[in-house]
Amino acid sequence: MKKARIGNQTNWTVVILLILGLSTVVFPLYMAVVIAFKQPSEMTNSISGILSLPASFSLSNFSQAMEVTDFWRSLTNSILITVVTVVLSVLIHSLMGYAIGRNRAHSKFYKFVYLFIVSGMFVPFAILMMPLAKQTAEMHLDQL
Repeated sequence: MKKARIGNQTNWTVVILLILGLSTVVFPLYMAVVIAFKQPSEMTNSISGILSLPASFSLSNFSQAMEVTDFWRSLTNSILITVVTVVLSVLIHSLMGYAIGRNRAHSKFYKFVYLFIVSGMFVPFAILMMPLAKQTAEMHLDQL
């Protein structure tokens, strides 16, 4: 039996597109890291000053940003909201899943509820978040 030979050809179009795509991710990431560790005095208007590594790495920018944004209070609020949401979600959804799983074969109502919940998975996340973002802005909860 003769084995089929697989060619070792390189698809240079794909390689070039992947390198361009990689550069659109790596370059901004490099800039964010370099600028985060620079002192404000090291930032200049020249390209070489912006692209160069910092003379001395400093964490003072991070401490200043944490003070200005009240980071620890925001982190505490986020953790509290996340923990409460996860606990309630696991509790409510497990009870609902048990009820639907036990009764779906016997009741059209539970079959409808099951299909309704599953159909919600086909809605893109961005469409679900737009009204929430709008309501958050209207209630002025998006400001510090």
